[in-house]
Amino acid sequence: MDKTFQKFPRAGVDLSPLGFELRADAAPYFCTPKGARILGWAGVDGIHYCTVRGSGSRIFAVSPMNAAPECVHPIAESSEDFLRLLLACGDAAVLEQSWQWDEAQFSAFLNENPPTDEQKAALSELSRRMRLTPMPKPWRYLRALQASFPPAEKPSPRLAQREAFDCGLLLSPRSRGRFREELAFEKSFDWVGRHWLVPAAYVCGKGLAIDFCMRAEADELRAFMQKWKLSPENDDCAAFSQEDQLLLDAENPLALSFTPTLTVNGKTLHVSERASASFHPCFPDRETPLAPLMRRYHLSDAFGWVVTCAWFPWNGRRPADVHSIELSLRRTPAPLPGPRFTVRAPGDAFRFTHPYTGTEHTLTALSLEAQTLPETAFGRGFPTHFTLLRFALDPEPTEPVLISDTRESDRPVRPETIKSASSARAVGVIGGADGPTALFVSGGAHTACSALRFSPDTRDIEWRATFEASPRDDFSLSLL
Repeated sequence: MDKTFQKFPRAGVDLSPLGFELRADAAPYFCTPKGARILGWAGVDGIHYCTVRGSGSRIFAVSPMNAAPECVHPIAESSEDFLRLLLACGDAAVLEQSWQWDEAQFSAFLNENPPTDEQKAALSELSRRMRLTPMPKPWRYLRALQASFPPAEKPSPRLAQREAFDCGLLLSPRSRGRFREELAFEKSFDWVGRHWLVPAAYVCGKGLAIDFCMRAEADELRAFMQKWKLSPENDDCAAFSQEDQLLLDAENPLALSFTPTLTVNGKTLHVSERASASFHPCFPDRETPLAPLMRRYHLSDAFGWVVTCAWFPWNGRRPADVHSIELSLRRTPAPLPGPRFTVRAPGDAFRFTHPYTGTEHTLTALSLEAQTLPETAFGRGFPTHFTLLRFALDPEPTEPVLISDTRESDRPVRPETIKSASSARAVGVIGGADGPTALFVSGGAHTACSALRFSPDTRDIEWRATFEASPRDDFSLSLL
């Protein structure tokens, strides 16, 4: 941690209103440069700020959601310059995004997003306690710094990229830039109604990566598009209801959830990271990041394809030689939306049939309580009021049942980090800031939380049942 930033807790300077949070953890992202020392976090989209070994005191912004190679940009030559830029701009987000703006756009953003009262107080405290003044002409400073730092000199990401396969996803292993060996398989097989190709494994010092290529028939994709009236202009999930989005995922020929496991030289390896990208034959003119891999693996553009890269770290020391690889695949069925219902008081009941088991269940409300989260649960600017539903299920389901509010939560006033709850048995709101909240099981009691509101919700809550199934359709294959 930079010594200047270490002073903040002792000096009582809180930069979180300015988009710069200190954290005890410093887990890197796939695009975090090698040799990085993480200084702080924006609290949204994984954005973080760091110095890099060999680059002196220069500070970089790392933005995992940007398409490579725009994930890393220098924003200050020193921590003092960084703080003076904050004083001039009012928010670290301005510095992180500055690389894509000209001077007029930069000035327009500042004019359209003046500091809030909370930010003004933080800026005043920063200036007083650190005895700093705002950076004059901040855009010119940033532009000169970034212009003197060409892409070729950017710090190398932790994960090396393979081929030109650059789609901003985690599609390369922790190889320090090079694979030690490529093991060609060219294995093909049929599983869960799809044709698959596993072309090769890429062996590295930290583990190995495997690409799984799943094929979808063009006729099946066309039928799916016709049923849902999809087109290049109408494929945004925001145009569909929550139930329809679940059905789209369940029926999409290019969507299938699976978990791979490897046994290498007799040792079991579990997947730790993976990412996917797809090609759709009905949209041949749409740019696809799969083009280099489709050429490499000779994947015909007459079909739809999903390529999933899975990364398996070694279980212990790296073997001197890989002489056997056994693959196991397990499918996780997609969640299916169920009926909506309302319970207004204890004793109200609702009957439904689980589509995966065919069993009829009765949900009986035990209590409905208006509750309020402490402000420290998520952070300032988040809604905190919700309704807690406790209920019984008869008979107890053998497969998961998810109960959620059909309406979305109120949007936060400003994006902040959602802090981890100290106990999942105490707070059952998962993702409640941005969407419907979900069922969890606490101490044996079935519980569901409504969406979060800024004020107590006086309307009847319409709940929805969503059904899941345990993993099934296991498959095994010898790769090597």
